[in-house]
Amino acid sequence: MITSKLDCHDTKLSTTVLPDGVTEKDISLITRNDDHYYLQFNFQSKNTVLPHQGFKIHISPSWKNYLTTLNKIFEFCKEENLAFKYISNKVEILKNLSGNVPLWTAGKFITIYPPTFRVFKNIIYKLYLLPELKEKPGIYILTDRRYKDSNNIFYRYGIINGSDKNIYDLNGNRLYEDYHELKYKLPKFIQEPFPQNIDDHKRARYIFKKYIPTKGINSKASGSVFEAKYKKQDVILKNAKFGFEDFEYTEIEKLKNEERFLKILKNESFIPRYIDSFHEDKDYFLVESKVQGVDVDTFRALPRHSFSNKNNNREKLFNTFSSVIINLLRNLSIMHSKGIFLGDISARNVVINLKTNDVYFVDLGQTTFVKLKKPNIFYRTKGFYDESIPQLSLVQQDNRQMGYLIMALFTRANMFLKIDFTGNMSISFLKKFAEVNNIPSIFVDIIMKLISNPNVKLEEIISLLQHSSDKVKFQKKEYCFPSTLLNQLSKSCLISQIDDIKFNESKYDLCPHKCEIEFNDYTSLEMKCMESTKTLSKDMFNSKLSQQILHDLKKLSIDIQDKNIERSYVYSLSLGKIISLLFCSINLIQQTSEKEIWICKIENIMKFIEKNYKINQNNKIGYKINYSSTFLSPYLYDGVAGILNLYLMLKEKFKINEYDTLIVELAHSLVLNLMPKSASFKRGLAGIVHVLIKYRKIFGDNSIDESIKIMTTCFDSYTYLWNDNKYIVNTHFSKATINFEEGNKGIIKVLKESEFIFEE
Repeated sequence: MITSKLDCHDTKLSTTVLPDGVTEKDISLITRNDDHYYLQFNFQSKNTVLPHQGFKIHISPSWKNYLTTLNKIFEFCKEENLAFKYISNKVEILKNLSGNVPLWTAGKFITIYPPTFRVFKNIIYKLYLLPELKEKPGIYILTDRRYKDSNNIFYRYGIINGSDKNIYDLNGNRLYEDYHELKYKLPKFIQEPFPQNIDDHKRARYIFKKYIPTKGINSKASGSVFEAKYKKQDVILKNAKFGFEDFEYTEIEKLKNEERFLKILKNESFIPRYIDSFHEDKDYFLVESKVQGVDVDTFRALPRHSFSNKNNNREKLFNTFSSVIINLLRNLSIMHSKGIFLGDISARNVVINLKTNDVYFVDLGQTTFVKLKKPNIFYRTKGFYDESIPQLSLVQQDNRQMGYLIMALFTRANMFLKIDFTGNMSISFLKKFAEVNNIPSIFVDIIMKLISNPNVKLEEIISLLQHSSDKVKFQKKEYCFPSTLLNQLSKSCLISQIDDIKFNESKYDLCPHKCEIEFNDYTSLEMKCMESTKTLSKDMFNSKLSQQILHDLKKLSIDIQDKNIERSYVYSLSLGKIISLLFCSINLIQQTSEKEIWICKIENIMKFIEKNYKINQNNKIGYKINYSSTFLSPYLYDGVAGILNLYLMLKEKFKINEYDTLIVELAHSLVLNLMPKSASFKRGLAGIVHVLIKYRKIFGDNSIDESIKIMTTCFDSYTYLWNDNKYIVNTHFSKATINFEEGNKGIIKVLKESEFIFEE
């Protein structure tokens, strides 16, 4: 049996929901998608061939009526000879109907596939007349249009049959890619079949009148959070969508609960101030004051908060973290003294003022009184709770979650809880991270106290921290090559090969697909070259592909000169896509007769990147992941390592030496990323080490050897042990894998490359 902890493409969900009255003959008409998320009954006649594209119907029930709705649709489609599919796992149904899924899929419990437009119009009207649907509540589907005034019948034009995701006109010309926009969309040659519905006549009373949304903060199917303007002041606007619910509460009830505790805690300075609440149609809105600051993830990512950066004032840094942690604990202690359980403690639900170190709790949706009965259903943010938290008292739950939150101030080690629910992997990673980054041991100690002894008095920890100083430092160690880890990772790859465990490998398509407007994605080609350890050959560059690469290179070199760049595709183009194009171009032009012309274009693009993407903070360099982003990346795919690799390629292949000073600067900045969130080759430690080793070989700079040794010995902290075999955890912390981009194979490559460093 394949464990769901491993990233295998033959992992399947169990079927736990089936309509009443299913016969053996019905079962013979079933088809499934790969992971068995959907179950499809193909009741259409044998002569009926479903079209590539057309109108499809979605039925969107609520959690309380999904089963009776499924039974009715099963009977209806069987009688009408229609194909339909539905989500067949109860846990996944709950996720969908409570809004804990991507915006694109929320509410789409059942999909019906009419074979023709005439059948579509006839069937949707018959569905509308069914009392079982007409009288039942449902969930609004963002990508669809409501049929008339129905609560749960929606429709959209899109792909019905086949793997091709493109929509075509009547002459077979490609128009656009489906599943790309979160809105109802019709191709130009299709007229709206039902020009009027109830939504067309709705008018907002307050939104965009009294309260003007200016920025999205968080968006879920069940509700969103915005910054908004109210009487020239910035406020926070939260909304809960009608219909979304779990076993116990609707989303609207949760938002009203937050409103209740905002009022109860109105005198506490660490809680936002209640301003207003109202309904717009059936949805509910809450307006509260905006507190100044950043969330925990942003706080951690700031270069000035790095203990490994020698340019930072260590004493000042210690005092900053101490102050923030004391404020977190003091605020929680005040709530507990009032008999209040905070609930969902996570990085997103806390705001830290960077000037004062004040801390605010900004999500009280699941806050309750300690004396009340524990909720039967309680949604926490993944990465901030372990398997034993439900067995603790409510106060103890808060305390342990606070331990994981404080851990997140320093490292994302807490996110390993997504794959290892015991918390052992997170704790092990934290200790290694603290060792290599010289984190004061007092911080590790208080994290461990909160996690291992959640009954501890918060006042005791506050007192301990108030009387501590940054005295204890981790001693320098001798680092040995991790040969045991190399053997273990290699063994896991061999076992998967012997047992035919089909991990989700990176699929390399040598004919890139269009992933962004007017720009091809060459990432797969770049990764193929990295994995093969060979120079890209003429065999890889067929004529069509070579033309594509050079065409895109030429086009990009022109488009970056556009004065209205914010209106062009370049503005949203990811740096990773640009790096991949340049990587492939550098390899390709070696085989052309016009090297100088193409090198000039490449260098112009590199200068554009340096000017518009590069950020230097506290002598630590980062690159924005796209033109307009504020997020900086050190990684091979879209950051410092990727840019450094390009400069090294220009030097190695074309003897270009004018970037030597910049190369050294980038390399010495890159070594500060000793333990990033992931071990992966594409977006993690392996790619960083790979490029640093390449730099070390070309420049002979042995001053970075110590850092490379430290990084190399950190890989073991990213491994997940399954059946006594080790696998690398992927970048989402959700699965363990052996594939090259994220798993064992990429780490094995880098370990072999680094061995010579330990021998010198």
